[in-house]
Amino acid sequence: MKPPRKLHVPQARKTMPQVLLLAFLILSAMLVSIPRVHSGSRPVVNSRWTFVRPAIDGVFSAADPWLTGSPLALLPPDYPVKAFVYFLNDKTDLYIMVDAVGDWTDGSSDESLLFFNSTHPYKFSLIGDSTDVTKSTGSCPPYSCPPFEGSIGFGRSPLNSTSHKIYEFSIPLGNIGFVPGHYSIDISSPSWKGPSIVYDADTGRDNVWPSGLSFSDVNTWGILSIAPPQVCLQSGSTGYWTCQVPLGLGWNLISLPIVPNATANVNSVDLLFNQTGLSLVTSVFTYTVVKGVGSWQFCTPKLAVAKWSCIGTLKFMVDGAGYWVLTKGPGVVLKFVGSVISPASGPPSYALSAGWNLVGYKPQPNASEPKSVGTYLSSIIGEYDPNNVWVYDNSGGWSRGSSTLLLPGESMWILMTTPATLRP
Repeated sequence: MKPPRKLHVPQARKTMPQVLLLAFLILSAMLVSIPRVHSGSRPVVNSRWTFVRPAIDGVFSAADPWLTGSPLALLPPDYPVKAFVYFLNDKTDLYIMVDAVGDWTDGSSDESLLFFNSTHPYKFSLIGDSTDVTKSTGSCPPYSCPPFEGSIGFGRSPLNSTSHKIYEFSIPLGNIGFVPGHYSIDISSPSWKGPSIVYDADTGRDNVWPSGLSFSDVNTWGILSIAPPQVCLQSGSTGYWTCQVPLGLGWNLISLPIVPNATANVNSVDLLFNQTGLSLVTSVFTYTVVKGVGSWQFCTPKLAVAKWSCIGTLKFMVDGAGYWVLTKGPGVVLKFVGSVISPASGPPSYALSAGWNLVGYKPQPNASEPKSVGTYLSSIIGEYDPNNVWVYDNSGGWSRGSSTLLLPGESMWILMTTPATLRP
């Protein structure tokens, strides 16, 4: 994509970052209701964050990321079919694997059934055998039935050498009523005329979860704890942070949560993007304002070269700035090592101009901490338009407002009403 030859810098009082829309032609939105979750003595299961998307193929091997988490154990006598249920999630999807080690037959009427969100229950079911799978979401009026990916297998697993039933789900988080920043959601698996989280049709055995569930009584449901994004992790031995910023297919609005090490991956565009898998990155843009004049800087890789080599005006990426990154494939991760603050440097501060500014989220002193827009911008209250702070997510689209959650590696467009200095 070529940069725009002429760019109109939006003035204060505009109602939308018009420069984005004209330059990139990307608009999307997601409106979902916040799921209701009740606390108390209800059982809680934990999903673990994963950077590696598991293959949804009905096969459970030691190379899969499932073993990074502790499973929900369903054991006799409370649960007739011995099984272990694994939960993983990334920024966009929930992954579930049901390792039904106690179901030794590949029956065509076997089923794994799950419900989420007691306010409006979302049903997800896999029915069949390893050769013929039916995905079911039931009847959903007045709602549309949420899509998902699923597979059924019959074979061995790392924890059991006897062939048995295996179910795998990949469900978009938005399709179970999940809202970023609200990391718990109701979950249950009733006996729906037989089916449950594990239903062995050949023997009539089923595992209703939680034990004692009454589907109409939310106080008997379980709670699924969704893992918040773990973009940055700190090493206990070196004190350095390792950050992995995920990039989805298409446009991504990102930032550098830390200052990359000069001895590891310095902040030149070439070195940051010269990693395995980053050949899928086709463009990097940023927007800066100097003396009231806004302009785009860009970088595109040279073709037919072994390493990522930049063509364009953008040579370096810095913390505190925002960047549009375009990819032609999914599953790309930008990785780098560094510090929250450069050695011998003071607390970060960023000069913002009147009008539109493209600003990176800079969490400190904890590089992994999410914050609301209102909290992060508390040092410039009254100097920006709170109705014109826009955050873009590759999977969820645009969001705005002081309660919008900022995650490490994200950026925002801010409409400043006067020049000011942001001090995170």
